[in-house]
Amino acid sequence: EARQLRAITLRVKEGQEGRLVEVTLLTRRTITDKDVQILETFAHQASVAIENTRLAIRLEEKIRELAGAHRELRENQKRLMSAERLAAVGEMAAKIIHEIKTPLVSIGGFARLIRKTLPPEDTNLEYLTIISEEVSRLERVIENLLVLAKPGRPVAKPDNINEVVEKT
Repeated sequence: EARQLRAITLRVKEGQEGRLVEVTLLTRRTITDKDVQILETFAHQASVAIENTRLAIRLEEKIRELAGAHRELRENQKRLMSAERLAAVGEMAAKIIHEIKTPLVSIGGFARLIRKTLPPEDTNLEYLTIISEEVSRLERVIENLLVLAKPGRPVAKPDNINEVVEKT
């Protein structure tokens, strides 16, 4: 019996992929063992090529995923560095504010003390009042800066609006 049809299965890791078929019905040539061997070799090479193509596609997908993850990592690293710089600036600002506040409190305290000891008709009383008010204003500015440096809960307190408008 002459063999005129031979099918070889293409196999890849996921299972059967397809078939290679050699048909010699038109030529009426018999398929030899050498023909089958060539067909099997070609089928094996085709299977390897298909698997390699699939692996290359998966590799490209993984490379894209890694590139995206790397980009996200760089962005997060930049944000972290920025946050660290802001934290360092905040700490430095708090230290500077503390260094300014200490002598300011002394100046304001001494100005108020001297003001209390002067008689009401003394002309320096007005200057000491201005010094005391300006020191108080600067102390409020410093307190506001400290709140910014160390955010916390805002505290609302009543104030005399007429006095605020007058000072402004």
